[in-house]
Amino acid sequence: MFRKTALVVLGMSTYLTSNIALAENQYVGGSLAFAEYSEDGVDDDASLNVLIGRFGTYLNENFAVEARLGMGVGDDSVSASNGTDDVSIDLELDHMYGLYIRAGQQVENFYPYAVAGMTKGKLSLSAKVNNSSVSISDSASGFSYGFGTDFDLGNNLALNFEYMNYIEKDDYQFDAFSFGIISKF
Repeated sequence: MFRKTALVVLGMSTYLTSNIALAENQYVGGSLAFAEYSEDGVDDDASLNVLIGRFGTYLNENFAVEARLGMGVGDDSVSASNGTDDVSIDLELDHMYGLYIRAGQQVENFYPYAVAGMTKGKLSLSAKVNNSSVSISDSASGFSYGFGTDFDLGNNLALNFEYMNYIEKDDYQFDAFSFGIISKF
C-alpha cells in the first residue's frame, strides 16, 4: 500500500511541477492543525498539533489538486484501562502526507470548498503498565474528506480555515481543525 500511495504522490507532484507555465493557478501554504486522535477502549482523546505544508494547482476556477505534507509538533498523553491496570500512553504523530481534490466556488472575498482524497500517516506511541513499557509505531492510510474556506486578503494572499477527517477506521479516528495562510502565484 505504501508503494501505491508513494507512486500516486510522486505522479501528482510531477504533474503539478510540470505545469509551471500555469503559475497564476498555483498556490503554496502552511497551516497549523489542532488534531484529535480517538480510539475505542481509550478513555481520553489525544490532542496533537500538526504543521502542514500545502502545494496545489487550480485545474479551473472550481477545482484544484493539492498535495500536503505534515509533521507532528509535540505529543499528548492519554490513559486507558485493561480491566486490572491503568495504562499511560504517550502519542506522537511522526508524519502524514496526502493528495486531495478541492471543489469550491468564489463568493466575493471567500472561496468555500469541499475537499476529498487519501492520507497516509505514521503515529508512534509508548505505553507504561506498572513497571514495564513498550514503544511502537504504526502507519495507516485512508479516505479523507472535509470542508473549509479561503478568505482573500489581497496581494495573492488568503487566510484558510478548514476541518478535515483525515483517517477514520472502525475503531479509531484522526481529524483536525486548522488555520493557515495561502499564497497564490
